[in-house]
Amino acid sequence: MRKTLLPALLCLSLVASAKANTPSPMKPGLWQITMTSDAMKAAPKISPAQAAQMRKMGIEVPDMGSGGMKTKVCYSKTMLAQNSVPGQQSKECKTQNAKQNGDNFSAEYVCNGPNMKGTGTASGTMSSTRFNIKSTFNGTLGGRATNQNSQVSGSFLSDNCGKIKPLTP
Repeated sequence: MRKTLLPALLCLSLVASAKANTPSPMKPGLWQITMTSDAMKAAPKISPAQAAQMRKMGIEVPDMGSGGMKTKVCYSKTMLAQNSVPGQQSKECKTQNAKQNGDNFSAEYVCNGPNMKGTGTASGTMSSTRFNIKSTFNGTLGGRATNQNSQVSGSFLSDNCGKIKPLTP
């Protein structure tokens, strides 16, 4: 699952990099995140019994199906103020040709680390209450060849994250 999520988190880190000279327009709080990718279409399904067991162990289980997943994420004010998104601190990928025009952005990236090698693109829109990102990645992930296409969208739900803890950058 972690390798499946890595390209999606990379997309979010590219947003932060592309918008690094400006504060994030995203509102802090609880967000609904939907991700679809080629890898998720081939991912094994988690049975309801497995999901229930994972929840008993305190694991937040995303809603998965149809080549994607849906989950709730808490973004802290500090994280957004620093444009610090989980995965951004990775030294494996460098952003190039980052462009921003209003709410629209695009970037290219090159990865040359032990877990990810290859090139990709990301583009999309971001506002205080919504974002949409499309990305591609061609190379290797965990030593295996991959040609990934993914989409990540998010919508703001609430100022209060409730029981969901903020992500740690």
